[in-house]
Amino acid sequence: MMCEPLPVRYEEVAELGAIIEVQFIWECNVKDKCHPTVQARRLDTTFEPDDIGFGFSYPEYIDDVSRYRNEVRGVRIFFRTTGIGKKVSVAATINKASLGAALFAIGNIFADLLMTRVFALKRKYNARKYETTADFSEYMEGLEIKKSQQAKPDQINEDERFVQQKELAWMHALEEQD
Repeated sequence: MMCEPLPVRYEEVAELGAIIEVQFIWECNVKDKCHPTVQARRLDTTFEPDDIGFGFSYPEYIDDVSRYRNEVRGVRIFFRTTGIGKKVSVAATINKASLGAALFAIGNIFADLLMTRVFALKRKYNARKYETTADFSEYMEGLEIKKSQQAKPDQINEDERFVQQKELAWMHALEEQD
C-alpha cells in the first residue's frame, strides 16, 4: 500500500510480478536516536509501461536436441538507503577556519601579483599602489655627517670643564687688578 504512484495489489503481482524499490531516507543528528522515512515505489510501471511486471526465462537442457523453457515471474525488491548524519566537530571547525584564514591571505597575494605583473594595465595598478617620492639619499648623507660632527657626551663635559677653567682664570685676573 506504500508504493507510489499506485499501490501494489496481490492479484496483479501474483500473475505478472513486480519490481519495487524501497528507500530509507535518514536525516538526523548523530547524537540522537534516528528513525528513517520509508518510501516505496514500483519501478516496472515507470520504466516499461508496456511490459509490466518482473520475469525472466532460462533454458533447461534435457539432451542434445530437446530443452525446457522455464518462465519465472516474481517480485524483485531493491533496497536503497540515503541520508545525512550531522555531528559538530570542534577539531574540524578549527581546521576549516584556519584553512579559510590562510586562503584569504593567499588570495590577496595572488590577486596582487596578477594585478601588478600579468594584466595589461599593470603600470596603472603599480602607479596607484606605490607612491614614488623624491630621492632623499643626499639629505640622508647630510644627516649622517651632522650626526658624526655632533659632540659626544664626553666631549661636552670636556668642553664644559675647559670653559669653567677659562672663566676661573678670568675671575682670578679680575681680582688681581683691583
